Amino acid sequence: MSRIRFVAFAASTMLFSVAPGHRAFGQSPAYGDTTGRASTLAFAEGIAVRALRFTQGDASSLLATKPEFTESGWIAFVKHFDGFVDANGAPQFSSSFVPAGSAVIVGEKDGLVHVRIPGKLVQTNGASTTTYRIAADIDVGGTPRKVQRLTWNTCVGEAARTYCM
Repeated sequence: MSRIRFVAFAASTMLFSVAPGHRAFGQSPAYGDTTGRASTLAFAEGIAVRALRFTQGDASSLLATKPEFTESGWIAFVKHFDGFVDANGAPQFSSSFVPAGSAVIVGEKDGLVHVRIPGKLVQTNGASTTTYRIAADIDVGGTPRKVQRLTWNTCVGEAARTYCM
């Protein structure tokens, strides 16, 4: 039976990760194929880093990863920024995401692979900078591979510090 660590996140969200070397819930035997698994993890991590890295006042920096998303995935992703982009779609703050641990496959459902990536999200507006410990959650799938969902949760509490950093 898989060993599971439970991690509490902000807003009373409960998420979990799978201990290294154990199979995730719903994980198909095909993910025993380390090439496919490594490719999925690398894709998800790369997109999370690039999508959460943009520059204040530069709409193209926010739009840079749009081709990597499905249409509905992109709409849901940019909805997080409602009220924080100008009339031209340029973000009113800068952002960067740096992974602070290994990306893990949390599960698989309906052809989508759910990957979680712990890290630091740094947001800057003028001279003000705020750093958050987060876990980025990304669902990828399809051919060609596309992002169906990219969200993040702020990590809190001792167990979250261990997992997110």
